[in-house]
Amino acid sequence: MTEDSSPETTPNSDDDPQESSKPAVQTAAALKPGLLPLGPHVFGGKRNSNWLAFFITAVPFLIYWGGTAFGGYLEKTRKLAPAHTMRGECRLEVNKVKASLEELPADQRMEFSNRIDLPSVERAMDDENADVEGLTQQCEKLLSADFSDLPPPEKHDLGELRKKVQHFLQLQVMVEENDLNGIRKAHNEFLQEEDPEAIDENLNESWYPVNYSVACIASLVAVILAFPGYLKIPFRVRPLAYLVGIIGIVVWIGLWKLDKEFLGLGAMISPHARAAFNPLEELKENPTWMFTFLAIRMAGLVLVIPIAEEFFMRGFLMRYIEDIDWDQIPMGMATWKGVVGIIVYGAVVHPGEVVAAAAWFALMTWLYLRTKNVWDCVVAHGITNLLLAVYVLKTGTWELW
Repeated sequence: MTEDSSPETTPNSDDDPQESSKPAVQTAAALKPGLLPLGPHVFGGKRNSNWLAFFITAVPFLIYWGGTAFGGYLEKTRKLAPAHTMRGECRLEVNKVKASLEELPADQRMEFSNRIDLPSVERAMDDENADVEGLTQQCEKLLSADFSDLPPPEKHDLGELRKKVQHFLQLQVMVEENDLNGIRKAHNEFLQEEDPEAIDENLNESWYPVNYSVACIASLVAVILAFPGYLKIPFRVRPLAYLVGIIGIVVWIGLWKLDKEFLGLGAMISPHARAAFNPLEELKENPTWMFTFLAIRMAGLVLVIPIAEEFFMRGFLMRYIEDIDWDQIPMGMATWKGVVGIIVYGAVVHPGEVVAAAAWFALMTWLYLRTKNVWDCVVAHGITNLLLAVYVLKTGTWELW
C-alpha cells in the first residue's frame, strides 16, 4: 500500500482545536480516486454503531444462507430417503436369514453362511460411508450364489434379501449420480411389485423451489434496506473486474472437473453437498412455476448473492478475522489472517467443490486487495455466477446449481 492511499485518522484531543474539527472518516462524497482504503467505521458512520454496520454487511447474506441451507438439507434428505429405507429393510432381512439358518444343522448353517458370506452383507448394511463399488464387493457372493438347494423357508428369506440388496445398490448408484428422476422411477416400480398402486409421495413433491424463493426474496428485501449503506463505498468498477469474473468461471469449472475425475476431495468431504435440484424435470408439469423459479434462481445467483456475500466477506468477515472490533478496520485492508480466513470460508461453504472454491475465493480476494473496492468483487462474482448458470442449464450438471 502506498503512502497516499492511507486513510485519514482522528487527531488527538491535545492537538490544535482547528485540526480536531476535521472529519475522522472519509465519505464517498469527499473521497478522491486512489484514496481507498475507506474507513474506519464506514458503514456505521460513528464509533460504537456496530449493530448498524453488522446489519448492512452481514444480515442480507445470513438470511440467504440460512434459508437456502435449510432448503438444500430438505432436498438432499428427500433424495437419500429411499436408499436409507432400503438399507434398514436389508438389515431386517439379514436378521431374518440369520434366524432361519439357526434352525439348520451346524454343518449346513456353516455351509450356507459361507456360500452367501452373510457377515460381509451385514457389514455392508452397517457401513454408511462405503461407496457403491465397496458395497457391491461385500454383497457379491449373495448376489451370485446359487441357493436353490435350500429348504423352502430359507430359500424365500434369501430371495427377499437378495432382491432388496439389489434394489438398495441400484438406488445408491443413482444417489451418487444425483439422479432423482431415476430414484423416483426405480423405487416406485419396486414398491409396485407388491402393491400396484403404491407410490412414494415424498419423492414426487419438493419444497425446495418454494423454500429457495422465500429465502431469496427475503434476502433481496434486506439488500434493498441495506443499499444506502453499500453506497458509502464508491460505486466504481474497473475493467479488471470483468476479466476476473470470466477467469473465475474457467477456474471453477476446470478445478471442479479435475477434483471430480482425479482428486476426489469434494466427494470424500461431502458426497452430497448440494441439492442438485433440476427444475426442468421437477417442475415440467407446471411450466409457469418452472420459468418463475428459474427467474428467481437466476436473480439470486447473479444479483442477490454477489452483493450480499461480497459485502459479508469484505465488510464483515475479513475484518472480524483481523480484529474483534471489526468496524474499526478500514475497507480494502487485510493481513494474511484475513486472506486465509476468506479462502477457508469459501472451502467450508462449498465442500463439494472444495478445490475450485479455495482457488476462486483466493482469486476474488486478490482482486479486492488490488482494487480496494468491494464493487469490483460484486461485479466479478456476478459474472462468474451468470456464466455458471448458463453452463449448468446447457450441460445439466445440477450438482453445481
